[in-house]
Amino acid sequence: YDLNTSELADKALQFTSFWTLLTSPRYFILNATQTYMVSLPVMAGRHGYTNAAAAVNSAYRDLFSTIKEDVPGFAKGAFDISKMKNVSKTEREALEELRKQALIDMGLNYELGYWENTGGAVSSSLYKLGHNLRTVSRQIEVVNRVSAGLAAYRLAQGPHAAKLQYATEILARTHGDYSPTNAPRLLNMLPRLITQFRKYQMIQASLLVRLMNDAYANESVAERRVARHSLGYMLGQTTLVTGLMGLPVIMPVMYMLNAMFGDDDEPYDTERELRSYLPEELANLLARGVPAHLGGDGSQSLGMGNVFNPLPYS
Repeated sequence: YDLNTSELADKALQFTSFWTLLTSPRYFILNATQTYMVSLPVMAGRHGYTNAAAAVNSAYRDLFSTIKEDVPGFAKGAFDISKMKNVSKTEREALEELRKQALIDMGLNYELGYWENTGGAVSSSLYKLGHNLRTVSRQIEVVNRVSAGLAAYRLAQGPHAAKLQYATEILARTHGDYSPTNAPRLLNMLPRLITQFRKYQMIQASLLVRLMNDAYANESVAERRVARHSLGYMLGQTTLVTGLMGLPVIMPVMYMLNAMFGDDDEPYDTERELRSYLPEELANLLARGVPAHLGGDGSQSLGMGNVFNPLPYS
């Protein structure tokens, strides 16, 4: 139970969620890519990109074959792991254990707030709208986490306990544990209105810092190699999809360059300067990635440009 909240705060959190995320179809579409954008490259560092991609695709197929059996129920928030097809008994047991650890269906929804239905017409309408949009968000989270958890379990070697531990680590590190017990003490002390949506940023930052530390400071040569491969796959894939603007360090670097070379009369803009030296299509490809080059810019949503940005929503 979160003591650092109130009915008013929950309503304010819900309103902010409506304003920034839940009324944007783009948010739901891009959120559904998290397994491919984050979990896949991390697993690829240990198992190879081809093997990891095959495991993720297989997990998605098995998951969607189950969802197709009851699409209306899934749309309303139902999902029964015990009814999954083409999944072994031990795999179902692993997914059930991950659910008990709040790693399957407890995700970003914790950050979205809640509008309590007090019986009035406006309150009832807002409650229904919030419930429906939260359900969509929650079910996307379920798809992301079941696919990543199942793929990780299948890729791991050894007994059931070892495979479950690997799946747990993949979900906790790449999708995150949003429970209050997993947050830094300062984050729990501050009002949730101030810290809303910052936990996802911290989860991504901690993943990158852990990989960088393991890549160069881990005592095991094998683990250093795995971490370097994971970093390479993650940064390479991110650059391809989001361009330079999606790389983790780009925003702090841009802040420094803008402060060093800009002035009050004509602020310096790093991206504008890059574009001034290159043909438009090439500059767009380098700055925003392949999707932007083809007409769909996802660099700000799919990338990690704001991971180390102290003011990501400024």
